[in-house]
Amino acid sequence: MARRHAATQHNVTTRPMLNPAGKESSSSTQSYRVGVRGRMVTFRVSKTINAPIKYVYDWATDFTEGDNFLWGGKYPRVILHKTRKKAIYAYYSKGADGKPKLAVRFVSLHPSTYSWHLDYYGEEALETGEYKLTRLGKTKTRLNIVLKNKWKHGKSPSSRHFEKQTNFIWMKYSQALEEDYRSGRSAS
Repeated sequence: MARRHAATQHNVTTRPMLNPAGKESSSSTQSYRVGVRGRMVTFRVSKTINAPIKYVYDWATDFTEGDNFLWGGKYPRVILHKTRKKAIYAYYSKGADGKPKLAVRFVSLHPSTYSWHLDYYGEEALETGEYKLTRLGKTKTRLNIVLKNKWKHGKSPSSRHFEKQTNFIWMKYSQALEEDYRSGRSAS
C-alpha cells in the first residue's frame, strides 16, 4: 500500500527471532510442529471506496513497511518478497498476553480479477482471507473481505471483535487511499 505520508516515518526496532519456547534463536530459520486447537471464526467486512477499481487494487496490494502505522499499529512490516503475483511479509502484533507476537503473511495477487488471497501464520492464530474488488462506478469501488481465523491456544476472540478490528483498519486504509487518490498521488 503506497502511503507517502509523514505519519509512516517511524523509528524501527528489530527483535531477535524467538523459538517456540520464547528463547532467542541462534539461527534465522526455525522449524517446529504447530498443533491447532480452537474453533474457526469466519467474518466478513465490506467497504465502499471512492476511487477507481484499478487505483484501489494497485494501492491496496502495494505492501510497504509503513502500512501498519496508518491505523496506529506499533510495529512495521518487514517485506520479505514482493512481485506482481505474490507478497510475503512479517510483522509483530500485540498478543493476547500483551507481548509482541510474530506473524507471516503470504499474499497471492490476482490483478486480472482485482482480487487477492491471504494465508496468515501467526504465533497465536492461523487465518485465510479472500479480498475482492467490484466496480460500482467510474470512481467508486466495493471491497469485500471474507476472513477465517483459527485461534491456536485458549479461547479465541469473538467474530465481532475480529470484524470491529478489520473494519477499523480498513476505515483507516480507505481514508489514506482516498486522500492519495484525491491529491493525484500514484497508487504504487
